[in-house]
This record gives sequence, structure tokens and C-alpha cells, in this order.
Amino acid sequence: MQSAGGFPMPILSQDLQYMLREPISLGATSNYMHGLIKRNQTIVATWTCRKGVIYIDGSHVNYTFKGGDIIAIFSKAPVLKVFLPHKFL
Repeated sequence: MQSAGGFPMPILSQDLQYMLREPISLGATSNYMHGLIKRNQTIVATWTCRKGVIYIDGSHVNYTFKGGDIIAIFSKAPVLKVFLPHKFL
């Protein structure tokens, strides 16, 4: 995220940082281009185009959807296990 214009986050943060990579229209969505979804918060949107794809953390995880589908994005996820050398803790 940082290389794409995001910002560093604490390693134990339970928030989800998001960024729209290829918005269809900047007008109404400009406030939602980049931000945080706090713990226990959800963003819900209805897809109005014929079809689309959401990519999660690169191109290897993606979800397709079609017009009328409801998309809910929230930060609740399994705990990420990160193994760091002691000098970084």
C-alpha cells in the first residue's frame, strides 16, 4: 500500500487500509478513493455496472460480480501471523 500512496500502519492494527485502483468515476467517489475501515465498521455499496472484479492484495485473490450485486467490505479477518526478528519487536 505504501508504494501506491498508502501510509504505514501499526503492525497490530485491526483496521483495513484500502485504495481504489481504477475508479470508474471520480466525482461521487472521490471521498472514498483511499482510507481506513475501522474495526467493526463496514462499507456497503451496490454495483451498478454490468460486471466487475475486486482484487485483494494483488491479482491472485479476486472476486467477480455483476450489476445489482451488493458489496460489503469490512476489516474483520483472521489474525495475520507475522514472524519478525527480535530486533524489530
